[in-house]
Amino acid sequence: MTHKDHGGQGLFVKVAETAYDFLKIQNINFVYGFPNTVIYDLRKIKLKWEHHENINVYKEKIKTLPFDKLVKKMPFLSSVYYSYLKGIFAKYKSQNTFFSNSLIEKDICCILHDKDYFEYKSAENKFIININGINFWVKVDGILWVGDFENSSPEKFKLAYQTLKRIAKKAGISNIIFHYQEGTPNDRLLKEIMNPSSAMPLGYRHLTNEHAAKTFKFAGADFDTW
Repeated sequence: MTHKDHGGQGLFVKVAETAYDFLKIQNINFVYGFPNTVIYDLRKIKLKWEHHENINVYKEKIKTLPFDKLVKKMPFLSSVYYSYLKGIFAKYKSQNTFFSNSLIEKDICCILHDKDYFEYKSAENKFIININGINFWVKVDGILWVGDFENSSPEKFKLAYQTLKRIAKKAGISNIIFHYQEGTPNDRLLKEIMNPSSAMPLGYRHLTNEHAAKTFKFAGADFDTW
């Protein structure tokens, strides 16, 4: 972001292009992101980003006592609340320390979700839980974010999702949110039980032609905010 005192000088674009040149030297061939409405036109027009597909956002409100919102207003309660959360999620703790990216399909490129990636993204408020034989990677910060979950049959997932909603209710979490690129396996699964509440653009730019012919897919666990 450019400070308001230095706006209108094209600094954002100049810095971005300089960064892209440096990345090419480092053998980085591709950059991606999920631009909001404020910078979408800037990236698409000025920085020549491409946008062909969206990330579908699935959001379900949970009827519960909103402990999550209370903790946001009273941060001094956070340590007690997270201890309470750990107790709830401990019942469903997975034996796995990581699991493969659910987006893997033939001729599809996606981020490698290996042990190193899970360790890199680990935090006190993130958990790998197993429900009905399906591993879920979740984060709690006032919302129950699902970064990814393992592929399964629609019937098996529907049962697991009902349990996930009960967990959220018990934990006082008032919203569950998933992010999946349209057309991916778990996007198709989620559409079996709900419609996307919104969509956000997936933007990217090829810095070289190395991967220009490849198709990339992303989910919530791939966000920089995950």
